Amino acid sequence: MPENALLVAIESNSASADIAHRIHEHAGVSHRIHIVVNSTDQVISQLRSQFNIDSFDLIFVDHNKSYYLRDLKLLESEGLIKQGTVIVADNVIIPDTPNYLTYIRNSSNYTSQLHKSKLEYSNLLPDGVEVSVRQ
Repeated sequence: MPENALLVAIESNSASADIAHRIHEHAGVSHRIHIVVNSTDQVISQLRSQFNIDSFDLIFVDHNKSYYLRDLKLLESEGLIKQGTVIVADNVIIPDTPNYLTYIRNSSNYTSQLHKSKLEYSNLLPDGVEVSVRQ
């Protein structure tokens, strides 16, 4: 991560946020990583002003799967996704995220590719990561 890069993480669980913060401190990068403890629907609209940003270069999505599409649309409506923004959505097969996949794959605004994998902690269950780029 470049020295001037900013990483913003949204974590709804304060205990998980505390653990993540300790890991960031141990790694010596806590000054460049900001953890916002709240639900995504409550904070996405505040990200631009809170962190003085225009948009994100990379968005990693790995939370409640039923919120993937809602949060993508919130990010779009706030203008936080620009041409070239990469969106990585984890665990799109198990549990499935059909509304998200249908939306992003059928939108002319994105090119997407599924990277097949196995569900973590299992060698039997198929899963995948959808990587999309805003056009």
